[in-house]
Amino acid sequence: MATYRFRRTGEDKDAPIELANDDAAWATLIRLCFDELGRANASPPSGSDIELSVTDHLGQDVAVIRVSASRRRPG
Repeated sequence: MATYRFRRTGEDKDAPIELANDDAAWATLIRLCFDELGRANASPPSGSDIELSVTDHLGQDVAVIRVSASRRRPG
């Protein structure tokens, strides 16, 4: 098991989690991303960006997911 740290854009804290490997960290990051989108009702305001990242115990990037939202204005 290794320690992975997950962060969200604009947050100073990270959440250390013990996982088996990078593949498990990637799967967890995807789950966290879907949770974030669910909290935003899958329709964040136009121009909003969300970035979730995971690093390993050495502080090296394992994966990053960026979501950028834009909406067409009616009319």
